[in-house]
Amino acid sequence: MYICTKQTLQTLVLLFFMLFSITAHADKHIQRFSSLQFGTEEGLNSLRVFSIATDKSGAIWMGTLDGINRFNGRSMKSYKLGTNQRFSDASGSTTMLTISPNNSLYAYNNVGRIYRYNLLTDQFELYLDLAEHIYMGLVLHYLFIDSQEQLWIGLNSGLYCCLLGETPQLIDSDCHVTYITELPQSMAIGTTCDLRIYSKDRNLLQKLCPDTYVQSLLPLPNKEILLIGTFNCGVKSISLSSWQEQPVKNGSLPHTPIRSMIEMTPSTVLLGFDGDGVYTYNLSSGEAEPLFTRTNRMLTAMGVYSLCRDCEDNIWIGTYTGGAFLMMPEETSTTLLRHRKGEEPSLADDNVNAFCEQSNGELWIATDNGISIYNPPNNRCRQILPGNVVLSISIDSQDIIAAGTYGNGVFLLNSQGEILHHYLSTNSSLPSDYLSTVQFDTDRDLWIGTMDNQLLQLEHPTRQWKSYNVIKARCIAQKDAHTIAVGTVDGLVLINKQTGKQAHIFKSTDNKGEDFNAFIQSIAFIDDEQAWLGSDGGGLYLCNLQTLEKRAFSTEQRLPSNRVSALLIDHSKMLWITTDHGLACLPPQPSMQIYNQNFEHVMSRFYNRSAAILLADGRVALGSTTGVLIFKPHISLTSYQAPSLQLTNFRIDNIDSRESTDMRPELMQMLADSTITLSYRHNSFTIGFESVSFRYQEDIAYEYMLEGFDRDWNKLENNEQLRYTNVSPGKYQLCIRSYSLNSGLILSNRTTSITICQPWWNTWWAWLLYTITLCGIIGVIIKSKQQQLVRHYMNEKIAFFVSIAHDIRTPLTLVKAPLDELRQDSTLHADAIRSIGLAHSNLNKLLDILSQLLDFERIDHSSMNPKMELCH
Repeated sequence: MYICTKQTLQTLVLLFFMLFSITAHADKHIQRFSSLQFGTEEGLNSLRVFSIATDKSGAIWMGTLDGINRFNGRSMKSYKLGTNQRFSDASGSTTMLTISPNNSLYAYNNVGRIYRYNLLTDQFELYLDLAEHIYMGLVLHYLFIDSQEQLWIGLNSGLYCCLLGETPQLIDSDCHVTYITELPQSMAIGTTCDLRIYSKDRNLLQKLCPDTYVQSLLPLPNKEILLIGTFNCGVKSISLSSWQEQPVKNGSLPHTPIRSMIEMTPSTVLLGFDGDGVYTYNLSSGEAEPLFTRTNRMLTAMGVYSLCRDCEDNIWIGTYTGGAFLMMPEETSTTLLRHRKGEEPSLADDNVNAFCEQSNGELWIATDNGISIYNPPNNRCRQILPGNVVLSISIDSQDIIAAGTYGNGVFLLNSQGEILHHYLSTNSSLPSDYLSTVQFDTDRDLWIGTMDNQLLQLEHPTRQWKSYNVIKARCIAQKDAHTIAVGTVDGLVLINKQTGKQAHIFKSTDNKGEDFNAFIQSIAFIDDEQAWLGSDGGGLYLCNLQTLEKRAFSTEQRLPSNRVSALLIDHSKMLWITTDHGLACLPPQPSMQIYNQNFEHVMSRFYNRSAAILLADGRVALGSTTGVLIFKPHISLTSYQAPSLQLTNFRIDNIDSRESTDMRPELMQMLADSTITLSYRHNSFTIGFESVSFRYQEDIAYEYMLEGFDRDWNKLENNEQLRYTNVSPGKYQLCIRSYSLNSGLILSNRTTSITICQPWWNTWWAWLLYTITLCGIIGVIIKSKQQQLVRHYMNEKIAFFVSIAHDIRTPLTLVKAPLDELRQDSTLHADAIRSIGLAHSNLNKLLDILSQLLDFERIDHSSMNPKMELCH
């Protein structure tokens, strides 16, 4: 009874410790990453990166020795802080970044100049110069803006605080501030000698961790602890409820400054060491392990100054001498094999040409430097045939492997990698030692294709060679038990093993004017009638082997490239297509829609011809110029969160830079309001936009349309700006949308109203002026015409009157002559003489009047000037 109870107790204790061990190890963070380095060649201002931050748009900002950089996943932009830099400020220069609670971005340097980013001007504008308020001991180490919009300013000579827009007030002069962060109800201030806790109203509450050089702080409210990164003593932990220091393990941590810390998972924190790279620290077990170091070749610079996690859970690392590094988590179902000298597993060479899998699960990988045999259980590789460029490899049912080389014939190997036979052109019927492809069929016959000569068959039972008049074979596949298909540079050849008959189909001469690429370098059979053919430049073809009908798929159907390297059909009948520009897949009929798989950075690579295999466990192995990619096949339409489309710039073209700078704030404000009004002189413009993504940028493309101007959508892939020139006056709707190259799905869209005003000469008031002017002209013309008609009428009247006067004058003259004679006749009676005299006098008056009328008419029609005299 006692013995049984004791044994039961021992068993329970053992189970408890096993459970504790399993729980502790379950918290251990295991994750693989792929890395990208950003230096001056990628647009970074300097290789010395002091600070990294991410804004609300998801873009990454980096503070460097020579300014600030912004990266959106596609392009790097550079900014400068101020223009009047003094030589005395250059020594010990640093540039740091901080984000306020309202998402405003601030930048500051060690000499106390604080800048704020203005989105409307796209510039960092001087916000506060501490030198105007603080005159001694001015070295700015840290700036933090709390939730109450207070600026906490840490100097080497003390702590200052102020509200935005106010004068800094001294809080504590007895400290050298190194780090500042906000706690749920207070502020934590790290110094070179301790940790100080202040209330939000600037009162000192606690002094903790005496004689501790605090280098960085990380509050973890969910765990109610404050993690402290020290200068050379690892990490410390403070309880936020009791303010007591908690015991931690530092045995496995380097004794170098922890300049930055970020939370990776609820139980794991990343520690950035100045001199030792990045470590993971498990909060539950206290265990620390190197994650990004020089040892595992993830970092080339160990001086880590800043860590940042972006919106896609990527890790950004700012280093003192190596620029910035982007660490992107890889899927746990994906395996990457590359050549890594001194590490395991390591391939013999990164250029992978072919595969075969043994019955024991070992994967044989043909490379440009022999064969690497990868053992998945122990995750190690062993190398055979070094120095040989192995282009093709095949295995028969008895695990005999044939390796075709470029320049050294073909090797037959056993499962241990030992050479059984080595066939060369000098000791066999091989016409050339330069082989392109080898393939075992189900009868264990070996088919060998050469670069420039005929096809050969090595029969298994007899070891006799047989040649076929098939030139320049590039791939070989077995169609059925008796038919071998050979892809050549000019079509497909089907060989019947029993009869020896050959059928050469899909030749270039058989196309009858069709645009068909007959260079076949990959084959995948669907059934006895249909096969997929991959061409070198013509894309993908679905072919009927009986009717010889073809259906083409190219980049127009979202194929990454028209140079198809390999084809593979998985267990779910999915067709996987490798190209020189990445990977794609095509579900079984009737879908027939190609899905581009290059939105994952790890998938986008240059794949080699025939380097694809379906493994026994259902995974797919693909060979490329950068190693082996092994993954579980599944279609990913758009497995990432679609980034929002953001309009980043609006610029008027064909104006000078000064006017463009002056107009930018107004234009950016209109762009933010989605309503833009432009004068007719500014009817040529450029709009910039972006979708911030670092892992999936290659999958994002754009299309746009100006409704009322364009008839259809315009496509953009690698450009993040659009331009319109000489847009006619009117109202338009500019529609921009991002879509996935992988699935064709719309990711995000933006619509902006654009109005081009009429030119001044086409406005309503101009037309009113035109109307008034026209009416005036018409009035003048009418009045002139009226005067002309009146003048004409008067002239006609005068002419008529003058004509009558002439007609009257002649008879009057004829009458005057007799009257003159009668006046001289003395025989007349006195009354008669008086009457004649009266008649003569009136006749003379009438003649004088007629003469005057004729004189006026003469003056009007000649250049005579009348002489006017006063008559009394």
